[in-house]
Amino acid sequence: MAIDAVLDPYLLTTALRGPTGAIADFLIVDANVAACEALGSDRESLIGRTVQMTMPHTVADDLICACVSVIEEQGRYEGRDQAYVSMPAADAPDWYDVRIVQVADGVGVTWRNVTEQHEAHDELVRSEARFRLLAENASDFVYFADEDGRAAWVAPTVTRTLGWSVDEVEGSFVTDLVHPDDWDVVVALREVTALGAEVVALSPGALNPVIARLRQKDGHYRWMSVTATRVQELGSQSQSVVVGMRDVDQLVATIALAERSQRDDLTGLANRPYLLERMEKLIGECRRTSDQHAVLYCDVDYFKEINDTYGHAVGDEVLRNIAARIRRSVRESDVVARLGGDEFVVVLQGVGGPADAEAVAAKIQSAMSEALLVDGIDLSRSFSIGVAMVRADSTPDRVLRDADAALYEAKEGGRDRTVTHRGHAVAS
Repeated sequence: MAIDAVLDPYLLTTALRGPTGAIADFLIVDANVAACEALGSDRESLIGRTVQMTMPHTVADDLICACVSVIEEQGRYEGRDQAYVSMPAADAPDWYDVRIVQVADGVGVTWRNVTEQHEAHDELVRSEARFRLLAENASDFVYFADEDGRAAWVAPTVTRTLGWSVDEVEGSFVTDLVHPDDWDVVVALREVTALGAEVVALSPGALNPVIARLRQKDGHYRWMSVTATRVQELGSQSQSVVVGMRDVDQLVATIALAERSQRDDLTGLANRPYLLERMEKLIGECRRTSDQHAVLYCDVDYFKEINDTYGHAVGDEVLRNIAARIRRSVRESDVVARLGGDEFVVVLQGVGGPADAEAVAAKIQSAMSEALLVDGIDLSRSFSIGVAMVRADSTPDRVLRDADAALYEAKEGGRDRTVTHRGHAVAS
């Protein structure tokens, strides 16, 4: 077969021996087109030259040693990913696959430049190492879910985050760890996994991300922020879902603590400090706009009788029921607060005037007239309410004093009444 039929560069050589018979170099007796192109010379110029004369010394020395070993051992040589510095000023070596076979008293040398493949492989190795470092040291718990929703791959951070080992989670449905009260998150993840539906709240960077409680190995639950993204894995016809879970347990606890500092422990309504803060803001708005706001100061009629007769535990249950009824009687934007005991305050935002405030008061009193059963006993009570309008020159304390004065007038007038400050009264 003609050597030009060989696609890779090929040189046919014969050994040049010294006086002692030792091989000192190799004489090129033929070269194919690919070899001529690789060495930047024509065939006539190459034939008759030695390897030492043709190759850079950094390449020639190693190549001659390999060729000598082939002849002395009457074998062959195949070297993969061999590094050769072909240029003296080169920053890095080129990489070659080299094949040497004995031909009479010489050798045939075939080589292939695999520098690009070598660098691509090195980059892949580096990329895999980087990915492994990220997977092992990231603060998030990440896993790949297959089309059935099972965890096909799990980041080692699952152990640090939730206490489970990778083997315990891989192949399982991670959604089984979600708290039963957070089932909506499971439904959303199934929509992404099975239906391919986009759930905005599960998208990375969502303004209002989904959070859920996941069960740790010790049985406790931890709050996690959940994201899900569909991906097409390389070489796969099916799509997977990358699910990321970030530990937000401390953040949720901090928010809950902040909210608790603004809430009444018994009823969950706003407390006095939060009420005064909101009123301060409303008064500021009154100075800039023409919006009107009103305050209802509410008191349960004859509530002391409940505590004296049935005890404070029953009284607390009555107060919780009353708080819920007030909350249902007003808008979501209105503020409902408990100042302590049986005193409640409602801040109505954006009313047309006193008549609107009195209408809301009537609605609250109607809700109070319904039966309130505790242990089968109807403990419903009437409500006395004082109304005061918020003015631009008011202060929170001044508005509350005006509403309290109106409430006092309502009680003095027979209770179960609404009185608006400055003498405007409406009998209920």
